[in-house]
Amino acid sequence: MSEIPNRAKTFIVVVMLIAAVVTVYAVGTRFSAENGKFLLLLALAVIAARLKLTLPGFDSSMSMNLPFMLLAISELPLAQAIAVGAFSTFAQTMSRSGQTVKPVQAVFNVCNMVNAIAIASVASGRAMHLEGLNKPFLISAAALAFFIADTVPVAAVISMTSPTRGLEVWSEIALMTFPYFVLSAGVACVVATGFEAVGWKAGLATMAVMLLVYRSFRFYFQNMKASASVAKPVASVSIAMHKAAGAD
Repeated sequence: MSEIPNRAKTFIVVVMLIAAVVTVYAVGTRFSAENGKFLLLLALAVIAARLKLTLPGFDSSMSMNLPFMLLAISELPLAQAIAVGAFSTFAQTMSRSGQTVKPVQAVFNVCNMVNAIAIASVASGRAMHLEGLNKPFLISAAALAFFIADTVPVAAVISMTSPTRGLEVWSEIALMTFPYFVLSAGVACVVATGFEAVGWKAGLATMAVMLLVYRSFRFYFQNMKASASVAKPVASVSIAMHKAAGAD
């Protein structure tokens, strides 16, 4: 952590402290445990978290566990929803063969996820007080709040450790991930409406959908990387020709 700028260290510590306070508050609240749903969503979220993709141009990854976290927010008490998000995010940060994981980055990701789930839960709870809104609208409100609460801190810490401005970083992350958030919210809305009747079968169907989403995004990101690798040599040749023309 010594190579991280001081302002980034301070920001990371603040995120960790907020997550600690949120976790203590959530654990201290009284709630009726939904153990069956909790265990199901936890298991599926952890499995889906291993279906992760590295965002092109960033040292950040995107996993297929978002629908299960949105379902946890809408179906479970806050403490259990936080547990689903924290454990699945920790599973997401676990290294694959040939990869290394920075402990600071792993801790920040887990804490940022805890805070995002808490903010999404608050947004969903406030929307619940509006008359005429059903569960899909509540999940949509949670998804929008989650999108902002998750991506803004990530963009902020990246901008603090690079020369790129925070708004530019966030715009790039948002453009790449917003379709995924919309799709995840839609999947969660469909599953939530029939969760009580279908149960674990709905969870397995969601996993199958997210596997297809994972393969689609992997194909898309691979094409982005291939296009970037082709564009760089072309750009360097163009610059060299421009310099040569100027020299003449």
